[in-house]
This record gives sequence, C-alpha cells and structure tokens, in this order.
Amino acid sequence: MRILLIEDDPDIFTILDILFQRENFELVWAETAQEALQIFDEAVPDLIISDLGLPDVDGMFLVQVFKQKSPQTPVILLTARDNEADKASMLAAGAQDYILKPFEPDEFIKRVKVFQTAD
Repeated sequence: MRILLIEDDPDIFTILDILFQRENFELVWAETAQEALQIFDEAVPDLIISDLGLPDVDGMFLVQVFKQKSPQTPVILLTARDNEADKASMLAAGAQDYILKPFEPDEFIKRVKVFQTAD
C-alpha cells in the first residue's frame, strides 16, 4: 500500500515510517501542501494521511482538493486539533477517519489497515 503522509513534523514522519516499514507499506512524505499536490498528481496514493496544521495551507482545504481530484482515495486526518466542529466538518468533507495526536501506534496501524486492499 502506498501512503502519502502530509506532516511538517519530522518526528511524526520517523515514527510512522518505522511502523509502516514493519507492515511493508510504502510511505511518501510531504512537509507542505504544495509538495503533497505534486506527489499526488504524479501518482495517486492508496491512502492519504494529513495533518491539519500545515505551514502553507490549512489542511481542511487540502482535504477538499484531494476529494475533488480523487473521491475514492481515503483520507485519515492526524492532528492535535481536538475540536468537535473541526472533526464534524472534516468527516462531512469526506475524511474517513480523524486521529488525535499523540496517538497509540498499534491502534493507528489498525486504523490504517482498514483501508488496505488486496493487490
């Protein structure tokens, strides 16, 4: 499974990279929305994991862009925003899951595996 991670915190990337390598998932990292859109346009991933607090654009907007480009690509939000209104609006916009930081690694992997398809 090819996963696009949009996250500006290199520590989060390192943790997820280790977790996903154990599962034989390919993790592609973008630190900004601009990088993420370039990666996405080159090859649509099987899953997108995105922070909401990005340096160049609000992650809420980015989710909407991805959903317009590829409605079938699942999106998991990984964020520190513990706001019920944000959760509700992002799920309504098409995000499939909303995970709060800090996260528990085993639970996170189980949530990701929900979107794994047989190759």
